[in-house]
Amino acid sequence: MRLDLPRPRLVIPATLMLILAACGPGGEAEPSTAGATATPVAAASVGEAAPSEGSGDASEEPTGSSGGSCEVEVTGDVSTTWEGSGGSSAVSTDYWYTDEELDDAAAILGGTRTEGEPVYSVLIVNCKSSASTQNVSLLPAAGSGFDDIPYGEGTYAISVPGEPGSGVFTTIFAVDTESVFAVSSPGELNLTKFDETGITGTFSFQATASDAREITVSGSFDFACTGRSVCAP
Repeated sequence: MRLDLPRPRLVIPATLMLILAACGPGGEAEPSTAGATATPVAAASVGEAAPSEGSGDASEEPTGSSGGSCEVEVTGDVSTTWEGSGGSSAVSTDYWYTDEELDDAAAILGGTRTEGEPVYSVLIVNCKSSASTQNVSLLPAAGSGFDDIPYGEGTYAISVPGEPGSGVFTTIFAVDTESVFAVSSPGELNLTKFDETGITGTFSFQATASDAREITVSGSFDFACTGRSVCAP
């Protein structure tokens, strides 16, 4: 049961823009491309929501949104590493919002909230380099709901393109190469913490390029909660 708290200021998470800008037909993620910009646009510039009635400035960052970090390592025929920071462009989940906040968000997005279906997303995790376009984004496959990805620790498959299923994750990634890479065998996302304080975990998957080059992409993240009313220290 979600908390029934006073009406808060509302910010559309920047990670929502990731889905709108980078997902392919049918909601499935496209393979990585050279120089791909699968990076969410900052809420202050594009994804910012207008204040709801009786609320304050919608551009104010949610509690805990600046905390945390992530890192990614790519090995194999391409070798590179990068680090990223936390915040609303790094992680978003409906679990970190109250019913009232989600109702407001659904109205701003032009619809009404359907019980049991996510407004933003069940969970999006994004590790964007602080210094380049390198990026790994993990998001639920189309049709995944709260029962498929419950609130708490868990281990999930990262699917191969064309083989989606509820309760698995897809990935959008850019490693700054001139080749197109796609996940070549199912990977794994392991959440070791997912609660009101934040989310931590690791991920790994293999990918193959159109020119037969092969890489392994692995990483870890430790992000603070980016909600507004339900986050705990």
